[in-house]
Amino acid sequence: MINKSSIKNIFLILLSISLCECNWNGFYKKGRLADLNYPIETNLKTKIIRRYIDTLINKKGYKVPEKWQYLRKLVDVDSINNVRIYFKDKPEEMYLISYSGMLTLSDVYNPSIVKYDWVANRELLPKREYDRIQLRIKILIQKINSLAYRDSLIK
Repeated sequence: MINKSSIKNIFLILLSISLCECNWNGFYKKGRLADLNYPIETNLKTKIIRRYIDTLINKKGYKVPEKWQYLRKLVDVDSINNVRIYFKDKPEEMYLISYSGMLTLSDVYNPSIVKYDWVANRELLPKREYDRIQLRIKILIQKINSLAYRDSLIK
């Protein structure tokens, strides 16, 4: 006869095996924790950038579309220090920008670079793509600068 302790032990063994299987079959990806960690250089204060990124997302078409809402990273749960911003123009992509400490580009989602996942490792981001992304971020920062200047938050 099987007692409760034996059933509990069998359950724990099966649970451990299934968790290991998930890990081995790619269910867990270390890319979910890894990030590009590219600094974004600007003279604007983080407070101003946060304010106007929210404006761009909510009013200027940079909101992540429904089709990509599921693409969350573990750090993305912390919306105080991270924000996803979407670019609909070709190439269609989305960036995860982090505010914790220095302003950084944490990740890029572009299915033409890495299919079905974030570009979380620098080795996966070709130099020409990195240069293009940097230019796109520079234009984004210029838009934020213009909005802040318009609102007299900077001189």
